[in-house]
Amino acid sequence: RIFGSALQGGEMSLPGNVSSQYISAILMIAPLTENGVMLHLEGAIISRPYIHITLQLMEQYGVRASWTENTIKVLPQEYKPIRFTVESDWSAASYWYEIMALSKNAEIELLGLFKNSLQGDAAGAKKQVFPAAVLTDADAGATILYGIDNHIIILLFRKEK
Repeated sequence: RIFGSALQGGEMSLPGNVSSQYISAILMIAPLTENGVMLHLEGAIISRPYIHITLQLMEQYGVRASWTENTIKVLPQEYKPIRFTVESDWSAASYWYEIMALSKNAEIELLGLFKNSLQGDAAGAKKQVFPAAVLTDADAGATILYGIDNHIIILLFRKEK
C-alpha cells in the first residue's frame, strides 16, 4: 500500500539554468498544493520560452500564475477540463526544412502544426527560413505556402475555433 499526504507547497529556489522540465513539473503541480508555490529562479534563466509555454498552457486550463523578474507565484487552484489537441513539434519539423533546402525540387506537407503556436521555433520557420509566404483560409483550416526558388513547403494548420 502507498500512503501519502497533501502536498504543502511553499517557497523554493532553483538555479535558473536547470532544465525547464523540472521547472514545468513544479509549476504544473503547484496549483494542487495546500499553500501554492513561490518559485525563485536564481541566476540566468536559460529556458524562459519553455517556462512561458508551460504557464500559457496552464492558463488554458484555468490556472493563473504571476511571473515577476525571477519569481513565479502559483496560488492553490483547480484545473478545468477542456478539449485540447497536442500540437506537432516545430523543432522536429525543422529537419524537414533542411532536407528541402538540400533538394533541387521539394514539396513537403507537415500536419499538426498550429498557426498561432506557442512554440518559439514556429516563428523562426515562418519568418526566417521561408520569408515569401501566401496565406489562404479554407474550410479545412488555414494553409500557408512558403517558397524560395523551386522549394515549396505547405503547412496545414488546424482551424481555430
